[in-house]
Amino acid sequence: MGSKSDIRDNPAQKAKFIMINDRKSVLWPAIRIGIVYLVFGLSWIVFSDKAMNRLVTNMDLRHAIEIWKGFIFVGISAAVIFALVAGVLKRLSDRDQIIVENRDELRAMAYYDSLTGLNNRRKLYERLPLFMADDRQSTPVKALLYVNIDNSKLVNDTMGHSFGDSFIRVVAARICDVLEPEEEIFRPGGDEFIVLVPARQAQDVKARAETLVRVFTTPLSVDGMTIHTSISVGVAYYPGQAGGPGELLKCPDIALFNAKKGGKTRISFFTIAMLAPINARM
Repeated sequence: MGSKSDIRDNPAQKAKFIMINDRKSVLWPAIRIGIVYLVFGLSWIVFSDKAMNRLVTNMDLRHAIEIWKGFIFVGISAAVIFALVAGVLKRLSDRDQIIVENRDELRAMAYYDSLTGLNNRRKLYERLPLFMADDRQSTPVKALLYVNIDNSKLVNDTMGHSFGDSFIRVVAARICDVLEPEEEIFRPGGDEFIVLVPARQAQDVKARAETLVRVFTTPLSVDGMTIHTSISVGVAYYPGQAGGPGELLKCPDIALFNAKKGGKTRISFFTIAMLAPINARM
């Protein structure tokens, strides 16, 4: 399963819509072909003998043409029908190809984030159960890393939303640069990213989270400007901490909230104790 979406070639941003009504009926081309064949056939019956009598005076030649007249008719009518049908089929083929291409583009709109080109929330919901069900012995530990940009609101408020969009794209690219081939990244929305990490042991997950945080110690270049930023990460494991996809999404979100309370550039690993304040408020 590929994990690094190419945000420079964003399929969702290229998508176009095609309406079902654009698929024109083939009834009229069929009627037109029938009319042409009927007119040609009747014309041949009515005028072929008269034309032959006027143009061919040699009786032996006329007799020979009489023998081959039916074959000539079949050959000419086949050529006419081929010319008509080939054009119609070419247009139908082109239209079908457009529909296929637009179907693929609409799929891109459904499963990929329009800003970054990364997998979106819908793709995450479909992919997460499969990720959890993967029982390969080489990666028995499954972890979900909930990543949040620490100062995205400040960037948006001070530089504007257009610059903020560029900022999000650069952050996404920076995360993708350090992902391992088996890891998958999603952007559910806003300034948040989710990374699915299959690992041999929990310590490997901790090292991956630390790598994500460390990579943002280097400033970003956004639209020609140098921007300092950082991220915080909430982590939860499966199995052990989550019993299903919903819990595996909720637990690292709670851990991320705990990390943000302690400041910026933090990694927080979910524990049952983090549920106590939430349960107390309910």
